[in-house]
Amino acid sequence: MVDWEVFEPPLCVGGSTARAQVDTAVTAAYNRWMADATHASGGRLRWVALMPTLDIDEAVNQMRWAKENGACGIMKKGIECGRSARDPYFFPLYEEASRLDIPVCVHTGTGNPPESGADIGGRFNAIAAFTDLAMSDVPDRFPELRVGWIETGASWVPFLMADLIAKAQKLTFHPFDYRSDLFRNCRFYVACDTTDDIPYILSFGTEDSLMIGTDYTHADQSAELHALDVIERREAEGEIPVGVAKKIVEDNPRRFYGI
Repeated sequence: MVDWEVFEPPLCVGGSTARAQVDTAVTAAYNRWMADATHASGGRLRWVALMPTLDIDEAVNQMRWAKENGACGIMKKGIECGRSARDPYFFPLYEEASRLDIPVCVHTGTGNPPESGADIGGRFNAIAAFTDLAMSDVPDRFPELRVGWIETGASWVPFLMADLIAKAQKLTFHPFDYRSDLFRNCRFYVACDTTDDIPYILSFGTEDSLMIGTDYTHADQSAELHALDVIERREAEGEIPVGVAKKIVEDNPRRFYGI
C-alpha cells in the first residue's frame, strides 16, 4: 500500500516565457489546478509547486499559497533567470522556504526562456546547482533549508564530490572550507535511479540523503514502476547495507518533503 505520493511538475521543465506576468499566470494556474486535483485525497496526494522566478516577490506569495493548499515542495532549476542557485536574487525564496519548512526541488530541465539564447539543459542544468551551493554560504545562511536534486539520477555525485575536494585542496584564489559529511550538514538530498551504482554512491555519505521514485506516467530514463521493489531486493541480496533500503524508499523522502 502506498501511504502518500508526491507529484513533481511535468510542466515548465524548460523556460516558457521571458515575461514575468505570463510566468506568474502560468505557474498560478498550474498550482491552483494541482491543489484542486489533490484536495479530495486527504493529504495522501501531495505536489510540488511551480515558482514564477521572474518575479521573486510573486514567487514568495505563491509559495505561501501553495503550502497552505497541499504543496510539499517548490520546483527550481539549477540555473534560471540567468542566475546561479547561489545568487542573492533567490535568497527571499530560500528564506521563505525555510520558514514554511518546504524544500527546494532542483529539477532537471532548462532554466531560461527559449528567446534568451543558448542554455544548458537537462541534468547538466540541475547539477550545476550542487557545486554552486556547496561552495556558497547558502547552507549556513539558511540552516533549515532542504535542497533536493530530482530526476537527475545520482551517478554525478562521485564526480562532483571529487571535484569539490580538489577545489578545497588546491584553490588559493577562491579558498573554501570543505564540509565533511557534506550531504547531511548541508541538508542536500538526491533522487537516485536503480541504474546508479548505489553502494559506491553511499560511500560519499549519502545514506541519509538518497531517495527514489518511480517517475510514474513518464516514459524516460528515470521511469521505473518497480523502483522501490528493486531497492528492497538489493538490500535482501546483500548489495545494500541492512536498513538502508527503508531510508531510501521511505525515511529520507519523508524527511525531505516534511511529511
